[in-house]
Amino acid sequence: MTLHILTHHRTLVMYITSTKENSMGVGDKADNQFEDLGGKAKEGVGKATGDESLEREGQGDQLSAKAKKVGESAKDFAKDAGDKAKDLFNKK
Repeated sequence: MTLHILTHHRTLVMYITSTKENSMGVGDKADNQFEDLGGKAKEGVGKATGDESLEREGQGDQLSAKAKKVGESAKDFAKDAGDKAKDLFNKK
């Protein structure tokens, strides 16, 4: 995990991201939530300070977190479908 600290004038924003890559689990879902929150914070600071670059970066972080969430949902759906298929096969 990495702690990020952004300052601009009198505004301070801190958020945490993960630096590890592995299969999706509870920790990864939490990391994606932190990425989304960090993106919202960046976007807000960018809007408040007129820093369009920081605002766009925050929007990009939020989009990245949403894309990962969609991927997690697809993976969870596929796993559940596979488990149900195994259960049906094993009952016969």
